[in-house]
Amino acid sequence: MTDEQTADEEQPDLIAQFLSDADASAEDKRTLDGILHTSTTLVDPPILTRLRRLVLMLADWCYDEGYDDGEAGRQ
Repeated sequence: MTDEQTADEEQPDLIAQFLSDADASAEDKRTLDGILHTSTTLVDPPILTRLRRLVLMLADWCYDEGYDDGEAGRQ
């Protein structure tokens, strides 16, 4: 399985986890929502797909490493 396939499959889970994370700032949540949802009219679809994958891989890495101070990472 490639990183792209993994990111695509984990997208709803990672987004939901981040948006419900009490440690995540409201500004970060708004930014993520803007990148993944409202930018569809501003960015060409192939670029948007790559951007989403990049954001999701970064989110995955952050949770694996421990978001913020290391206490909110995946268990």
